[in-house]
Amino acid sequence: ADEILSRGFNEQIYGVFRTLPENVQVIVVSATVPSDLLEVAAKLMNDPVTVLIKREERTLDGIRQFYVNAERE
Repeated sequence: ADEILSRGFNEQIYGVFRTLPENVQVIVVSATVPSDLLEVAAKLMNDPVTVLIKREERTLDGIRQFYVNAERE
């Protein structure tokens, strides 16, 4: 989300949100939370909830990561 905002897509984002129903659920996920992202979220969301974790509390325990090497057809 922060990358989209930093690249100047604010007006496009507002345009998309204007077409959505009022009761739509929106989730914004970002590894970093700059103040302008919080500002946009406050404008676009009804009663937004922010969940923050400390860097040292992030963990991948219980998450299995893998990739599939696919050849071109």
